[in-house]
Amino acid sequence: MRINNNIVAKTTTRMLSEKQESMSKGMERVNSGYRVNRSADDTAGLAISEKMRGQIRGLGKAMTNTQDAMSMVNTAEGALHETHAMLQRIRELAVQSANDTNVSSERDKIQLEVKELIKNIDEIAKYTHFNTKQLIDGSQKNEFKFAIGANKDEIYGLQIKNMDAQSIGVDKVDLSTRDGAELAINIVDNAIETVGEERSRIGATTNRLEHTLQNVRLMHDNLANSESRIRDADMAEEMSKVIADKIVMQTGIAMQAHANTEAQGILTLLGVR
Repeated sequence: MRINNNIVAKTTTRMLSEKQESMSKGMERVNSGYRVNRSADDTAGLAISEKMRGQIRGLGKAMTNTQDAMSMVNTAEGALHETHAMLQRIRELAVQSANDTNVSSERDKIQLEVKELIKNIDEIAKYTHFNTKQLIDGSQKNEFKFAIGANKDEIYGLQIKNMDAQSIGVDKVDLSTRDGAELAINIVDNAIETVGEERSRIGATTNRLEHTLQNVRLMHDNLANSESRIRDADMAEEMSKVIADKIVMQTGIAMQAHANTEAQGILTLLGVR
Protein backbone atom coordinates (compact mmCIF):
# COMPACT_ATOMS: atom_id res chain seq x y z
CA MET A 1 0.00 0.00 0.00
CA ARG A 2 1.33 3.41 -0.97
CA ILE A 3 0.84 6.15 1.61
CA ASN A 4 2.67 9.10 0.01
CA ASN A 5 0.22 9.17 -2.89
CA ASN A 6 -3.27 7.92 -2.17
CA ILE A 7 -4.07 7.13 -5.81
CA VAL A 8 -7.52 5.74 -5.08
CA ALA A 9 -8.56 8.84 -3.11
CA LYS A 10 -7.18 11.20 -5.77
CA THR A 11 -8.91 9.32 -8.58
CA THR A 12 -12.15 9.34 -6.65
CA THR A 13 -11.83 13.08 -5.96
CA ARG A 14 -11.26 13.79 -9.66
CA MET A 15 -14.26 11.74 -10.69
CA LEU A 16 -16.41 13.41 -8.00
CA SER A 17 -15.41 16.81 -9.38
CA GLU A 18 -16.32 15.76 -12.92
CA LYS A 19 -19.69 14.38 -11.83
CA GLN A 20 -20.38 17.50 -9.77
CA GLU A 21 -19.81 19.65 -12.85
CA SER A 22 -21.94 17.32 -14.98
CA MET A 23 -24.74 17.38 -12.43
CA SER A 24 -24.57 21.21 -12.19
CA LYS A 25 -24.95 21.50 -15.97
CA GLY A 26 -27.80 19.00 -15.90
CA MET A 27 -29.60 20.96 -13.18
CA GLU A 28 -29.08 24.15 -15.21
CA ARG A 29 -30.72 22.49 -18.23
CA VAL A 30 -33.59 21.22 -16.09
CA ASN A 31 -34.15 24.62 -14.46
CA SER A 32 -33.92 26.64 -17.69
CA GLY A 33 -35.66 24.12 -19.92
CA TYR A 34 -32.93 24.61 -22.54
CA ARG A 35 -30.36 22.09 -23.76
CA VAL A 36 -28.24 24.97 -25.08
CA ASN A 37 -27.73 27.77 -22.54
CA ARG A 38 -24.43 29.12 -23.85
CA SER A 39 -22.34 28.79 -26.99
CA ALA A 40 -20.04 26.24 -25.34
CA ASP A 41 -22.96 23.82 -25.00
CA ASP A 42 -23.46 23.58 -28.79
CA THR A 43 -21.74 26.19 -30.94
CA ALA A 44 -23.37 25.25 -34.24
CA GLY A 45 -26.74 24.56 -32.64
CA LEU A 46 -26.78 27.97 -30.96
CA ALA A 47 -25.99 29.77 -34.24
CA ILE A 48 -28.76 27.89 -36.08
CA SER A 49 -31.18 28.47 -33.20
CA GLU A 50 -30.57 32.22 -33.13
CA LYS A 51 -31.18 32.49 -36.90
CA MET A 52 -34.39 30.54 -36.50
CA ARG A 53 -35.48 32.76 -33.62
CA GLY A 54 -35.07 35.82 -35.83
CA GLN A 55 -37.27 34.18 -38.47
CA ILE A 56 -39.82 33.06 -35.88
CA ARG A 57 -40.18 36.53 -34.40
CA GLY A 58 -40.33 38.05 -37.88
CA LEU A 59 -43.10 35.64 -38.88
CA GLY A 60 -44.98 36.46 -35.68
CA LYS A 61 -44.96 40.13 -36.64
CA ALA A 62 -45.85 39.25 -40.25
CA MET A 63 -49.00 37.54 -38.96
CA THR A 64 -49.96 40.72 -37.11
CA ASN A 65 -49.19 42.82 -40.20
CA THR A 66 -51.34 40.58 -42.39
CA GLN A 67 -54.25 40.73 -39.96
CA ASP A 68 -53.96 44.54 -39.85
CA ALA A 69 -53.89 44.64 -43.66
CA MET A 70 -57.04 42.51 -43.78
CA SER A 71 -58.74 44.91 -41.37
CA MET A 72 -57.79 47.88 -43.55
CA VAL A 73 -59.00 46.19 -46.74
CA ASN A 74 -62.25 45.11 -45.08
CA THR A 75 -62.82 48.71 -43.96
CA ALA A 76 -62.52 49.90 -47.56
CA GLU A 77 -64.77 47.11 -48.82
CA GLY A 78 -67.42 47.94 -46.23
CA ALA A 79 -67.46 51.57 -47.35
CA LEU A 80 -67.84 50.56 -51.00
CA HIS A 81 -70.68 48.24 -50.03
CA GLU A 82 -72.58 51.31 -48.79
CA THR A 83 -71.63 53.24 -51.94
CA HIS A 84 -73.06 50.41 -54.01
CA ALA A 85 -76.28 50.48 -52.01
CA MET A 86 -76.70 54.23 -52.62
CA LEU A 87 -76.01 53.85 -56.34
CA GLN A 88 -78.69 51.20 -56.52
CA ARG A 89 -81.08 53.63 -54.82
CA ILE A 90 -80.17 56.40 -57.30
CA ARG A 91 -80.84 54.04 -60.20
CA GLU A 92 -84.17 53.08 -58.69
CA LEU A 93 -85.09 56.77 -58.45
CA ALA A 94 -83.91 57.35 -62.04
CA VAL A 95 -86.26 54.64 -63.28
CA GLN A 96 -89.06 56.18 -61.23
CA SER A 97 -88.36 59.69 -62.55
CA ALA A 98 -88.27 58.44 -66.16
CA ASN A 99 -91.96 57.60 -65.90
CA ASP A 100 -94.15 60.39 -67.25
CA THR A 101 -96.77 59.80 -64.59
CA ASN A 102 -94.61 62.08 -62.44
CA VAL A 103 -95.12 65.83 -62.47
CA SER A 104 -92.33 68.39 -62.10
CA SER A 105 -92.83 68.84 -58.35
CA GLU A 106 -92.51 65.11 -57.78
CA ARG A 107 -89.32 64.94 -59.87
CA ASP A 108 -87.94 67.84 -57.84
CA LYS A 109 -88.47 65.86 -54.64
CA ILE A 110 -86.76 62.86 -56.23
CA GLN A 111 -83.83 65.09 -57.16
CA LEU A 112 -83.53 66.31 -53.57
CA GLU A 113 -83.04 62.74 -52.40
CA VAL A 114 -80.52 62.11 -55.18
CA LYS A 115 -78.50 65.16 -54.11
CA GLU A 116 -78.33 63.84 -50.55
CA LEU A 117 -77.25 60.42 -51.78
CA ILE A 118 -74.51 61.94 -53.93
CA LYS A 119 -73.38 64.03 -50.99
CA ASN A 120 -73.27 60.90 -48.86
CA ILE A 121 -71.16 59.10 -51.47
CA ASP A 122 -68.63 61.95 -51.25
CA GLU A 123 -68.66 61.83 -47.45
CA ILE A 124 -68.01 58.09 -47.44
CA ALA A 125 -65.04 58.60 -49.76
CA LYS A 126 -63.73 61.46 -47.62
CA TYR A 127 -64.17 59.98 -44.16
CA THR A 128 -63.34 56.31 -44.72
CA HIS A 129 -59.96 55.84 -43.07
CA PHE A 130 -57.90 53.29 -41.15
CA ASN A 131 -55.44 54.45 -38.50
CA THR A 132 -55.86 58.02 -39.87
CA LYS A 133 -55.02 56.88 -43.45
CA GLN A 134 -57.60 57.84 -46.06
CA LEU A 135 -58.59 54.79 -48.09
CA ILE A 136 -60.93 55.60 -50.98
CA ASP A 137 -60.64 59.34 -51.64
CA GLY A 138 -57.62 59.10 -53.97
CA SER A 139 -55.27 60.92 -51.57
CA GLN A 140 -53.02 57.83 -51.34
CA LYS A 141 -50.99 58.39 -54.50
CA ASN A 142 -48.85 55.27 -54.07
CA GLU A 143 -49.79 51.72 -53.21
CA PHE A 144 -50.44 50.63 -49.66
CA LYS A 145 -47.49 48.39 -48.80
CA PHE A 146 -48.10 45.38 -46.55
CA ALA A 147 -45.11 43.54 -45.00
CA ILE A 148 -46.50 40.01 -45.09
CA GLY A 149 -43.24 38.06 -44.56
CA ALA A 150 -40.25 37.85 -42.24
CA ASN A 151 -37.68 39.00 -44.81
CA LYS A 152 -36.87 41.93 -47.07
CA ASP A 153 -39.01 42.41 -50.19
CA GLU A 154 -41.82 40.16 -48.90
CA ILE A 155 -44.25 42.99 -49.60
CA TYR A 156 -47.74 43.08 -51.08
CA GLY A 157 -49.07 46.31 -52.58
CA LEU A 158 -52.64 47.51 -53.10
CA GLN A 159 -53.82 50.66 -54.87
CA ILE A 160 -57.41 51.73 -54.15
CA LYS A 161 -58.95 54.16 -56.63
CA ASN A 162 -60.81 57.36 -55.81
CA MET A 163 -64.43 56.45 -55.18
CA ASP A 164 -66.05 59.86 -54.73
CA ALA A 165 -69.09 60.90 -56.80
CA GLN A 166 -67.08 62.79 -59.41
CA SER A 167 -64.62 59.93 -59.96
CA ILE A 168 -67.37 57.37 -60.56
CA GLY A 169 -69.31 59.84 -62.71
CA VAL A 170 -72.52 60.48 -60.75
CA ASP A 171 -71.82 63.97 -59.37
CA LYS A 172 -73.97 65.67 -62.04
CA VAL A 173 -76.89 63.24 -62.13
CA ASP A 174 -80.14 65.23 -62.57
CA LEU A 175 -83.51 63.52 -62.33
CA SER A 176 -85.58 66.69 -62.47
CA THR A 177 -86.50 65.94 -66.11
CA ARG A 178 -87.48 62.81 -67.96
CA ASP A 179 -84.52 63.09 -70.37
CA GLY A 180 -82.15 63.56 -67.43
CA ALA A 181 -83.58 60.48 -65.79
CA GLU A 182 -83.12 58.40 -68.94
CA LEU A 183 -79.51 59.54 -69.22
CA ALA A 184 -78.89 58.90 -65.53
CA ILE A 185 -79.79 55.22 -65.82
CA ASN A 186 -76.78 54.55 -68.06
CA ILE A 187 -74.53 56.80 -65.97
CA VAL A 188 -75.44 55.01 -62.76
CA ASP A 189 -75.04 51.60 -64.42
CA ASN A 190 -71.48 52.54 -65.35
CA ALA A 191 -70.83 53.77 -61.80
CA ILE A 192 -72.18 50.52 -60.33
CA GLU A 193 -69.83 48.59 -62.60
CA THR A 194 -66.86 50.77 -61.60
CA VAL A 195 -67.49 50.29 -57.89
CA GLY A 196 -68.10 46.58 -58.48
CA GLU A 197 -64.72 46.19 -60.19
CA GLU A 198 -62.99 47.90 -57.28
CA ARG A 199 -64.82 45.72 -54.76
CA SER A 200 -63.78 42.65 -56.76
CA ARG A 201 -60.12 43.68 -56.60
CA ILE A 202 -60.41 44.32 -52.89
CA GLY A 203 -62.16 40.98 -52.39
CA ALA A 204 -59.38 39.18 -54.26
CA THR A 205 -56.86 40.95 -52.04
CA THR A 206 -58.72 39.80 -48.94
CA ASN A 207 -58.65 36.20 -50.16
CA ARG A 208 -54.94 36.43 -50.90
CA LEU A 209 -54.21 37.87 -47.47
CA GLU A 210 -56.22 35.10 -45.80
CA HIS A 211 -54.18 32.43 -47.61
CA THR A 212 -50.98 34.32 -46.83
CA LEU A 213 -51.91 34.40 -43.14
CA GLN A 214 -52.48 30.63 -43.08
CA ASN A 215 -49.13 30.03 -44.80
CA VAL A 216 -47.27 32.35 -42.40
CA ARG A 217 -48.86 30.60 -39.42
CA LEU A 218 -47.75 27.21 -40.78
CA MET A 219 -44.17 28.40 -41.35
CA HIS A 220 -44.10 29.96 -37.87
CA ASP A 221 -45.22 26.73 -36.20
CA ASN A 222 -42.81 24.55 -38.20
CA LEU A 223 -39.85 26.82 -37.45
CA ALA A 224 -40.77 26.96 -33.76
CA ASN A 225 -40.85 23.16 -33.64
CA SER A 226 -37.48 22.92 -35.39
CA GLU A 227 -35.90 25.49 -33.09
CA SER A 228 -37.30 23.67 -30.07
CA ARG A 229 -35.67 20.39 -31.14
CA ILE A 230 -32.30 22.16 -31.39
CA ARG A 231 -32.41 24.26 -28.22
CA ASP A 232 -34.91 22.85 -25.77
CA ALA A 233 -34.00 20.17 -23.25
CA ASP A 234 -35.57 16.74 -23.08
CA MET A 235 -36.70 16.94 -19.46
CA ALA A 236 -37.05 13.17 -18.96
CA GLU A 237 -33.56 12.55 -20.34
CA GLU A 238 -31.98 15.37 -18.35
CA MET A 239 -33.61 14.25 -15.10
CA SER A 240 -32.38 10.70 -15.71
CA LYS A 241 -28.83 12.00 -16.19
CA VAL A 242 -29.00 14.14 -13.06
CA ILE A 243 -30.22 11.17 -10.98
CA ALA A 244 -27.49 8.94 -12.45
CA ASP A 245 -24.81 11.55 -11.65
CA LYS A 246 -26.16 11.88 -8.11
CA ILE A 247 -25.94 8.11 -7.57
CA VAL A 248 -22.38 8.04 -8.91
CA MET A 249 -21.43 10.94 -6.63
CA GLN A 250 -22.85 9.23 -3.57
CA THR A 251 -20.95 6.05 -4.49
CA GLY A 252 -17.78 8.08 -5.06
CA ILE A 253 -18.06 9.76 -1.67
CA ALA A 254 -18.37 6.35 -0.04
CA MET A 255 -15.32 5.05 -1.98
CA GLN A 256 -13.30 8.12 -1.02
CA ALA A 257 -14.12 7.57 2.62
CA HIS A 258 -13.06 3.93 2.25
CA ALA A 259 -9.75 4.92 0.59
CA ASN A 260 -8.98 7.34 3.42
CA THR A 261 -9.86 4.63 5.94
CA GLU A 262 -7.26 2.31 4.37
CA ALA A 263 -4.57 4.96 4.86
CA GLN A 264 -5.69 5.41 8.45
CA GLY A 265 -5.22 1.65 8.93
CA ILE A 266 -1.44 2.00 8.39
CA LEU A 267 -1.25 4.30 11.38
CA THR A 268 -3.11 1.74 13.45
CA LEU A 269 -0.60 -0.95 12.50
CA LEU A 270 2.23 1.35 13.52
CA GLY A 271 0.58 1.89 16.87
CA VAL A 272 -0.08 5.55 16.18
CA ARG A 273 -3.36 6.75 17.54
